[in-house]
Amino acid sequence: MYQRKPCPRCGGPKPGGYRKVCDRCEPIDAVWPLLELGPSDCWIWTGRNITRDGYGRYGGEIVHRMVYKFLICDLPDDLDLDHLCLVKVCANPWHLEPVTRGENSRWKWAIYTHCRHGHELAGDNVYLTKNGHRSCRTCTNRQQREYQARKWR
Repeated sequence: MYQRKPCPRCGGPKPGGYRKVCDRCEPIDAVWPLLELGPSDCWIWTGRNITRDGYGRYGGEIVHRMVYKFLICDLPDDLDLDHLCLVKVCANPWHLEPVTRGENSRWKWAIYTHCRHGHELAGDNVYLTKNGHRSCRTCTNRQQREYQARKWR
């Protein structure tokens, strides 16, 4: 008769199917070996799974939220964790601050001082769009001139 291999982490009975570890092992136990100490005391996620936004993911959960819940406290779903160190793959809970989604978005866009074409986002060159984002007036004017030129050819 076929015997299942024991759990590689704790030696307990390994369940069948796609799961690699037993029910006694917590997901957080698998996360620790995949974190490395980086610059300025960041805990850098070295696992394979990275979201489109650049955050580490393990077992369907964002890694920095998982570590924060384990070491600090449970977090309501309506709060985001703001990376004070600005490193998205950092899971150090002392580099994270619980904030509302709106505040997190404002902080995210506040660090951009120049548009992607190098124009400074300050003074008369910046304006707020309908959704509250800052936009470069020089680039917008250029895009409008190019659109009008194409339209009236």
